[in-house]
Amino acid sequence: MPAHVHDVLATRTPVGWANVDDFDLGPATSVPARLVIDQPGWALYGLDHARNLAVFTDLPAGTDLADSPFAYATQHRLARRVLTLPLEEVEGLADLAPPVPRVILIFSIGRCGSTLLSHALNTVPGVWCLSEPDAFSTLILQHYNSTRRSSFPRDQIIRLIRACTRLQFRPPAGRQADVFAMKFRSQALFHADLYHQALPDAACVFLYRDALGWANSVYGMMRQYGSSDSLTGDDRTLCWSIFTAASDPGSLADVIDLAAPEVPVELALGPAWACNMAEYTRHLQAGVPFVALRYNEFNRDREAQLARMLRHCSLPPEHAANALQAFERDSQSGTHLAREVTTERLPRDRLDRLAAVLSCLPDFAAPDLILPDIDSDDLRLHFP
Repeated sequence: MPAHVHDVLATRTPVGWANVDDFDLGPATSVPARLVIDQPGWALYGLDHARNLAVFTDLPAGTDLADSPFAYATQHRLARRVLTLPLEEVEGLADLAPPVPRVILIFSIGRCGSTLLSHALNTVPGVWCLSEPDAFSTLILQHYNSTRRSSFPRDQIIRLIRACTRLQFRPPAGRQADVFAMKFRSQALFHADLYHQALPDAACVFLYRDALGWANSVYGMMRQYGSSDSLTGDDRTLCWSIFTAASDPGSLADVIDLAAPEVPVELALGPAWACNMAEYTRHLQAGVPFVALRYNEFNRDREAQLARMLRHCSLPPEHAANALQAFERDSQSGTHLAREVTTERLPRDRLDRLAAVLSCLPDFAAPDLILPDIDSDDLRLHFP
């Protein structure tokens, strides 16, 4: 099974999902692909569909990606070498890797404590949790165009999810783990059915928060990235794609002017929040066994919510008390999203405008709605 290794000469500013363009690479050397299994330090980085390649990075000894707020960012920063392998060889290589005993899949709407939860899980003995391993983003999301059709058949995507899970489970030497947890980027929610079909025994967790709190947090993040108060043209399309995995906005035509040349940020965020709530509900009703944790309750009663999540994942709930230590440090420390970074917030009148837009939506009009989950007596929406 041929592969090629390159020395990393320099890193470039990443654009989009993890791919070979993130690095300046030296000349290629042919090596056996199973190098990434036999040698410590190698980790799956991304799937570069444009070049039909799986991309692995070689990291310094002692690096534990579970310590990182975002695994892909640490891989990009610390990579010493890159190995590339044709995509068609990924499943065969995964067959050579040890099986993963148990899996936890963490989906979220983003800006709702999911990175913090991943750190809390890493305090539980036997659990190794990665925050945003990017191979899964590139596996599904790069393949979707505006029609949401994939160039991979559905069954191939499911097989590749299994293969990537097996290749991604690489706890460092000395880290004993028999449970592999993965916290995905928010867009993964829109493909939760594929993950459940690929890994039917995995525990599935969904994190969310009230619409106004979420919009405020997202707005602050967008402003840190340099986004303007209003969205136009390509920026408007990009924003919708990021927060809804390029869902069709046609159903919102009666709520917002889809043809308007400029849209205030809050008028995009409100419908995007509702779109995520609808997508979660669709997957739950189709059989994805979610437990749903709302940031509002999670932040008010941390130990109880952690214990509930641990029980759902067949982990001892008594570890919840120790997991509280994760709250003592900033889960995104060292990134531009760290707590000490001052962020802007939407003023009250703009939050009121967001709420007014939500009130026009038939099923998800209440910003404080409580989602049902696998533990609910019924699957109807509830309101506090």
